[in-house]
Amino acid sequence: RFVELPELCWAHCYFPRAGSWSARTLRGAGYRQPNDQTPEQLEALKTRGWLTSWFVREPVSRFLSVYGHFTNLDRRFRQFGVVYSVPWAIRAANADGRLFESIETFTERALNDFPTDKHIAPQTGWGAETCELIVPLERSSAAPTPIPLPHINSTCGEYVLESPHLVRSFYADDITYWERVCAD
Repeated sequence: RFVELPELCWAHCYFPRAGSWSARTLRGAGYRQPNDQTPEQLEALKTRGWLTSWFVREPVSRFLSVYGHFTNLDRRFRQFGVVYSVPWAIRAANADGRLFESIETFTERALNDFPTDKHIAPQTGWGAETCELIVPLERSSAAPTPIPLPHINSTCGEYVLESPHLVRSFYADDITYWERVCAD
């Protein structure tokens, strides 16, 4: 997924819990989000001379941030009755109300019941890897972009995975890619 900033000739790719809020700061610059969100569309912008960028977040940290984000939303719902938007697959995995009771429950259900949901799915593999500017989210505030971007994503708390091997295995390609981006 990406947003286009036509007056800057810039397209910025984003993923949930990996720079989406940073990307939203771009919207003040006059953006559009085309329905056609394919790698070919992104490539077409590059051939027209547009800058394409992407922030890659450390995968385990991103996963913990997803858990923290939805746990906080669930807590607000239970305490204050505040209804929040949740993808259908996540809502279905929480039918018994236990999805957020522990990080282990969330991990098992996320990787088995909704692994292709945009919040859980790997960041790599859809075409953003072809962007000219690829920066670890952790260094996004220093990225040489046409508009300075803040680093405002967090893990929403500190969580300890008792079975980190499951998450690391699921995100093996993402972890390798993130390490390569950090090394450059």
